[in-house]
Amino acid sequence: MSDTPSEHLSAIKLLAAIAWADGEMQEQERVALNRIVSVAIFKEGERELAQGYVANPTELDLSATAKFDEASREGIYRAAIRCAAADGVLHPSETAMLLELRKGLALRDALADSIEHESFPDGLATED
Repeated sequence: MSDTPSEHLSAIKLLAAIAWADGEMQEQERVALNRIVSVAIFKEGERELAQGYVANPTELDLSATAKFDEASREGIYRAAIRCAAADGVLHPSETAMLLELRKGLALRDALADSIEHESFPDGLATED
């Protein structure tokens, strides 16, 4: 396996970090991520790493975001928003991490706002 992770593995790691942001991964989040892992195309040995990101807490690592094209960055943010919304509760830690991801992906504000509005019509308000 190459030392450089595939874009798919890097994306799964970002999404898993969002799902783990509140300290636990809810069943709905786990199902959504496992569905993505099951269909993603990985380099040799990466599927196991991706499954590990789903199974165990991982940190948000924005170092790989520069390799994504604009369409990929949009897709990752859209998937991250949906993942955060999967359990029906947006925790403050998830909001903070989503905003960090949004900045790291360098999305245009209008685009990011539109993506957020799809799942959170009132914006990224949090529930305590």
